[in-house]
Amino acid sequence: MTVRSRCVDLKCNEMLLTGDSEDVPKKYNAPIHPAGAGKPAKLTASNMVFSSTTITAGNARGIVVETGMNTRVGSIAALLQAKSGTDASAENKWTRNPLGGCIAKHRPKLTPLQRALHSIEYVMGLIAVGVAILVFIVGMIRGNEDPRHPDRPTCLTMIMAAVSVAVSAVPKGLPMVVTICLSSGMHADKPLYLTISDSVLQGNVLVALCHDDYQPELTNMCSR
Repeated sequence: MTVRSRCVDLKCNEMLLTGDSEDVPKKYNAPIHPAGAGKPAKLTASNMVFSSTTITAGNARGIVVETGMNTRVGSIAALLQAKSGTDASAENKWTRNPLGGCIAKHRPKLTPLQRALHSIEYVMGLIAVGVAILVFIVGMIRGNEDPRHPDRPTCLTMIMAAVSVAVSAVPKGLPMVVTICLSSGMHADKPLYLTISDSVLQGNVLVALCHDDYQPELTNMCSR
């Protein structure tokens, strides 16, 4: 909507479009100047009120110039739909899995963490299958029998042993380990709040204080 004929202290929150949480003042018939040397161009015009933004103060009267998919938010949605459709069509194809063979599989877009976890799952699955096959072959060569059921065939006994090894090789605690590692990483990114007692400051026994580069300002700290 273009602001016309009246505008009284109009302010809009355009965080959805620009990411800026501060309110933007709007003016009546404000001229739109191109970006000069060393000055970035504005993402939103000063005399335009965009769809999906919030009016936080003031009032105005204007003329609606675009609706629906022709608005700024509509154009962004159209770009996202076009991109998602292209990705889906490119990923719906015959792909070769690590275990061999071709399968028709829809693979959605994954994050780097999900791709790394899937790689670990494939590797651990291959190792588990290899160990199970090795246990079966060695047991058949040695002729191992079940002491509780000596009448059971060796082949059936080793099949059960191989399946047990493959099932036990699945790490049930892997999700918990990944969650703990991610939470530890998030705690490591948080700033450090350190409290030093007066006795330490008076005794001048503080040897070193390590901190990150984002908060280098230290107050009321002694050094040696």
